[in-house]
Amino acid sequence: PYLYAPDDPLVASLWTDAMDECINHPWNRTCYPPVAAGLFAVSYLISPGSLRGLQLVFLVGEILAWFILARELTRRERSHTWLLLIVWSPLLICQGYLPGHVDMLTLPLIALLISAVLGRHAGRAGLYLALVCLIKPLPLLLLPAIGRQLGVRRSLQMIAVCTLVGLLAYVPFWQAGWQLFSSTWLMATDWSFNGSVGFGLESLMPQRQAHLVSSLL
Repeated sequence: PYLYAPDDPLVASLWTDAMDECINHPWNRTCYPPVAAGLFAVSYLISPGSLRGLQLVFLVGEILAWFILARELTRRERSHTWLLLIVWSPLLICQGYLPGHVDMLTLPLIALLISAVLGRHAGRAGLYLALVCLIKPLPLLLLPAIGRQLGVRRSLQMIAVCTLVGLLAYVPFWQAGWQLFSSTWLMATDWSFNGSVGFGLESLMPQRQAHLVSSLL
């Protein structure tokens, strides 16, 4: 069911640009976390109604990531040639800048997270991990590697800081209640991604089970 009708006065009051009519599923609340939404707002102020502002934010973030990683390589007496793995990666252009995927916003924060983990700074690692997850939680897949580097005690400290920062970021939206995550739940349960794999699993089992298997994989 729709979270609110497409003709809701609140929605109508927010539609001020011709591009707004191109938004798909306008009746669903955003699934993007607070830091991502804040960076979207910055990019909109730079260039309303186009991807240019977002792409500029991507570029600034990527350059910051280069400098952070270069500093870490210098500290560890490693060649800066390793940076070419990022600088010359076609994925950043094809899957980042062109479609405007939010993952690009995480690059400098992931670089800071790597630096903090290698320096065994649990508090800073927790802060950066929280900020990354407040853009997109996919980097949680790094937790096993982070835990191995930090050890049990520092890992627990990092998780505590990460959880605290994450909760604080959502405090301004507490009145939304569960509906704050309703679109995320909708995407996880009713929508399908990665067409070939998703279609194959859903042809073998019910959709919910297929999604569970995909998540576990």
